[in-house]
Amino acid sequence: LVASVLGILSGIIILYFGVKGNQANLPLAIGQLSIALGIFVHFALVSKMILHWPFMYRLGNPLVLIFIPMSYLHVIFYTRNRRWKWFDWLHAIPLLIFLVDYWHVLSLSNVEKLQILQQEVNDLNVLGRFSQSKYFGPGFHQSFRTALFSVYWMAQVYILVKWVKGQPTLTPQNKVWKNWIMLFLGYQFFIWFPFYLSLFGLNIMTTYHIVNSFSIVWLLLSSLSMFFFPSLLYGKFYDHGTNFKTGFRQKTTLMEGEVKK
Repeated sequence: LVASVLGILSGIIILYFGVKGNQANLPLAIGQLSIALGIFVHFALVSKMILHWPFMYRLGNPLVLIFIPMSYLHVIFYTRNRRWKWFDWLHAIPLLIFLVDYWHVLSLSNVEKLQILQQEVNDLNVLGRFSQSKYFGPGFHQSFRTALFSVYWMAQVYILVKWVKGQPTLTPQNKVWKNWIMLFLGYQFFIWFPFYLSLFGLNIMTTYHIVNSFSIVWLLLSSLSMFFFPSLLYGKFYDHGTNFKTGFRQKTTLMEGEVKK
């Protein structure tokens, strides 16, 4: 719950300052908010509070599917210094696939969702099978999400390595971002990799707990680290502290000149 609250708080701050002037942080803000809300859904599941909030049933997976491409787009936006393009919407295709496949469940009434939850909430293994899949069958969405996450993760690592090698020297801001994104990606690895271990005999419930434990620790650390590095939380423009000071001095000088006049 603490990790979720910190994630939501940092996501709102990043979103606010991203809209004001740092477009590269907008995907990070959307991703931060989506994964924080996804972990809140997980909190509701393990605490069984979801029985009081049945409308949250099956919302965790679409929130993760939003986070995965947003994390990738943040790396793209930052390293290539670009903004949104029309083809970025193509990253929403996996989300649309899930929504189409599970719309018959998502559109159920709260009473009907509660009936399903009462059967599944005591066995997270059953919950994780996505057995109500209309077109793909049980187990597809968990495997698809894991494969998708791993592909996006490897793409982010490739882009990061290529960007670092292409920089003759890194500015202080770039060094801060590079160190933070390495921590960001390092913990992400343990969110998707354990699911592959289940192919070699690791118990699926053990895998589930490893993944969710690392998700929580990752969100907690990434959110906290942002508060210690304001340039990450507020955006690139905050990094130019000297510019703020210079601008303040220039404004003060102009005001003094006007007073003298």
